[in-house]
Amino acid sequence: MKKSIPPFKKAFFFTNIVFLIANANSQDLRSVEYPKYYFEPNISFQQKYTNNFNLDEKKTNAYLTEISPGFTWIGNTKKIKGYIDYSLDSAFYTEKNSNHRINNSFNVDTSIEIAEQFAFIDIEAYSSTQNISAFGPLATEDRISSNSNRTKNYKVSPYFKGTFNEDINYELKQIFYKSSSNGNIISGKTEKNTKFSLEKNPENKKFGWSTVASHEIADFRENRTIKNSALKGAISYGYGDQLIFLVITGVEKTNQISLLQESHSIFGLGGKWKPSPQTYLFSKFEKRYFGNSHEILFEHLTRKTAWRYKDSKTISNGNDFGSGTTGSMVDVLDGFYIQIEPDPVRRRKLVTIELERLGLSADAKIFNDYFRSASTLQNIQLLSLALLGRRSTVTLEAFKTKNERLQGLLRPPALGDDFDLNDQVQQHGLSMLAAHRLTPTTAIFINVIEQQSKSSNTNFKSKNTSLRLGFNTQLAKKTNVNFQIQRSLFESDISSYGESSITGTLTYRF
Repeated sequence: MKKSIPPFKKAFFFTNIVFLIANANSQDLRSVEYPKYYFEPNISFQQKYTNNFNLDEKKTNAYLTEISPGFTWIGNTKKIKGYIDYSLDSAFYTEKNSNHRINNSFNVDTSIEIAEQFAFIDIEAYSSTQNISAFGPLATEDRISSNSNRTKNYKVSPYFKGTFNEDINYELKQIFYKSSSNGNIISGKTEKNTKFSLEKNPENKKFGWSTVASHEIADFRENRTIKNSALKGAISYGYGDQLIFLVITGVEKTNQISLLQESHSIFGLGGKWKPSPQTYLFSKFEKRYFGNSHEILFEHLTRKTAWRYKDSKTISNGNDFGSGTTGSMVDVLDGFYIQIEPDPVRRRKLVTIELERLGLSADAKIFNDYFRSASTLQNIQLLSLALLGRRSTVTLEAFKTKNERLQGLLRPPALGDDFDLNDQVQQHGLSMLAAHRLTPTTAIFINVIEQQSKSSNTNFKSKNTSLRLGFNTQLAKKTNVNFQIQRSLFESDISSYGESSITGTLTYRF
């Protein structure tokens, strides 16, 4: 789960965009002028009262004070696109048995063009507080609990791409990924992935083809090193650009389910259907060494709604960028705003600013993920609906996930995650959010989330339910204040608790 961008950070050059959207103006926003770079220092002061600081049956009242100086940097030029968001979070508690904490919180997503239309590098990094177990209390950013651990994730991806013979595209990419966590509760991971692809441009042609060669090494610090090499090819046949069919074949060599690397064949079918610019359907089904895998994505946009359904089943090498993601508010709304702003950097900030105007965390995950210290077979189903009015926003989201241990007889040693005792963990949840702008600078919202987890071998069950009411207003040009009331309930076979809290946040942008 990525760290939420601290609330109410607003870049002044996006104010016009938000105003136009709020008033349903049909002006082409691509004509708005933007500065190439923007740097904004800021500082937030947060005061929170909770009646259950330790999140247990023995309720302990406490006050939490947090001071967070930081900055936001945005680049949107031909050579550099992306953002850096950083804050130094210092938290102080009145609970005498708790240590004060200081966290470096960051969220980076930047792409750099090194050589024009040839050499590039993508840089991603984020820090977060994650659940150790799917069956414990939800991890929170403002305090440390028995079920939370601080993680740092980094990914660097240099690559080359281009075209030769006018219609054949190529790309050579190297991905370096590393994750680490505080303490020795959960092992970290490093990953290297080399990929080379060729694709015959199918534009205006019925037949096309592509081939991908890849080699991946996933090194779990306290577990096995997984190696996987694959060569895949696909032939496509299309009726214009609206309907395309795919036939996939290939071979892969892996030690994922055996001590030594073994070869396995790949065969699959797929297709793309785009009957209009507002509707898109993609599906792919493959026979792999672990069984059948699939990927289904459906999106449909109208003037005021965004529908999205995703269903995938594939290998997950623990927690990394996009692994196990169960949606964020940005994910839900991003597809809708593509109709207004095609540039992904501008669009992300546009969505972020609008959510912050409503008093919502822009990049917060709707549902909480949990640690996995080894590879799993992962099935995710996610359905979301966003309703966007002139002054109101309503989102509905449902998810279901299933992670299964892959290694069978090659059971790894105890690593501190849920798969020490279970071969399978299932989760499902529902979320509803409604927000309304009372004035151009004041908004209220209500958010209800329910998330449940169930294990296989031990038959553990847990349920997290939360209700949040929020109020956000702009006191001055560079000053915002936010108040939230939250009620949370946790039930499990081992313990249960309830927590009520009140939080006030004051943010000043320099």
